Amino acid sequence: MINDNLPKAVVFDLDGTLINSAGQVASILNDLRVELGKPIMPVSSYVPWISLGGVCLIKNGLGVTDDQAPELLNKFREIYKNKPTPLDSLIPCVREVLADLKCQGIKICICTNKPRSLALKVLNELNIYKFFDYINAGGDLPKPKPHPDNLHACLNAVHCEADHSIMVGDSLVDQNLANSCEVPFAWYSAGNDDGVIPHQVEFSFECFSQFVKKLNKINFNQKMKSIELGDITCQP
Repeated sequence: MINDNLPKAVVFDLDGTLINSAGQVASILNDLRVELGKPIMPVSSYVPWISLGGVCLIKNGLGVTDDQAPELLNKFREIYKNKPTPLDSLIPCVREVLADLKCQGIKICICTNKPRSLALKVLNELNIYKFFDYINAGGDLPKPKPHPDNLHACLNAVHCEADHSIMVGDSLVDQNLANSCEVPFAWYSAGNDDGVIPHQVEFSFECFSQFVKKLNKINFNQKMKSIELGDITCQP
């Protein structure tokens, strides 16, 4: 049974929020840069583009033209598809938080610019697909995040109003998406921060072990008293 003081839906970003994919993305892009005769770059150089979708990532990460990007994007995705997802890419405490939210009857969604085939691959290989009620992935809609249709699709799928939900992400793209839909934004500050505006977030957290405690402090039913979720104990 859902507690009225808690959100009815939590919508998560994927890359940088639930999984740390920056290292794997950088490795593939650096291999492609070497093939193109370009010097490799540190992981941090790619972070600003990871949340923006494949075309933007390829154009900026590889320094190529609009005409060159589609072929290289297809090559990048093919390599990514065939690489196993590192088990340690799941951010600590994420599995425990998802299980706890699920036990509370809260609907859990993902809103990502990652293509559906790659998003499902990652979720299945990390054994967390089972927690999600709905996934809105890159290419599902005509325009990617931060276009509001992407978050609206998640909320409509689980029959939830904006004021009874929360968006959880690590980037300005996620923040702008939440703001455009008038949905509270929780910032995972240890992710791929590309310029999130700190004073405009509902709350921030550096570890998912903090997430449910901070979530509990928001009264989604505008009552004076909230009821606590249990503490999260992370598995090693």
